[in-house]
Amino acid sequence: QNKKMHLSRMRMSIDILENMKRNIEKILKLMKEQNMTRYKLAKMSGVSETQLKRLFIGKSKDPRLSTIKGIARALGVTIEEIV
Repeated sequence: QNKKMHLSRMRMSIDILENMKRNIEKILKLMKEQNMTRYKLAKMSGVSETQLKRLFIGKSKDPRLSTIKGIARALGVTIEEIV
């Protein structure tokens, strides 16, 4: 029983990480299409460059909604398009 719970938690963690990776890939693709640097994204989104870097390298695993909203707004897309 305990092993099953542990395995279930591990699967959930892996799913969350895989989703986050896909979301970051979407953001990076949009940035590339728009010739947008991390610096420009930071300025336009109101999200610090440091925070963006942490997000892109996977150190920030659960960004705030306000962060996602700012990034979406700066990229000219809806939140749904990047999550």
